[in-house]
Amino acid sequence: MYRSIGLYAVRAGVDPHDADAVAALLPQVKLGIRLIDGAQHIYLNGEDVSTAIRARGDRHGRVRRGPHTPAVRSFLLDTQRGLAESQNILMDGRDIGTVVLPNATVKIFLTASAEARAQRRAKELAEKGQPADFATVLA
Repeated sequence: MYRSIGLYAVRAGVDPHDADAVAALLPQVKLGIRLIDGAQHIYLNGEDVSTAIRARGDRHGRVRRGPHTPAVRSFLLDTQRGLAESQNILMDGRDIGTVVLPNATVKIFLTASAEARAQRRAKELAEKGQPADFATVLA
């Protein structure tokens, strides 16, 4: 979701790390999630940006995450809670079970080493035809 906000900022000609400029864009952002053929897709103002938010080497370079500021965090907290209220959803993240959805019916906590996570991410990228050097992904 942070990458979606970063993408929106880049497309609007705003530096994704300019907290005030990005905060001014938030009222124009509507995020959604849909499960299609077993894969989660993220929508930005009705457009499926699942691939675009992970793209590398486009004319803007790799899409950066939006700033982790109170305004963006509050916006995403409200968005995530709204998504969970409107549909069955599986969310992952460091604070989903403690902050975003503290009253979730089911919570599963998994851990993995940085190396194991990097191996999975490199494999995922390779399957999508994107360069996936393990050392770079691990860094």
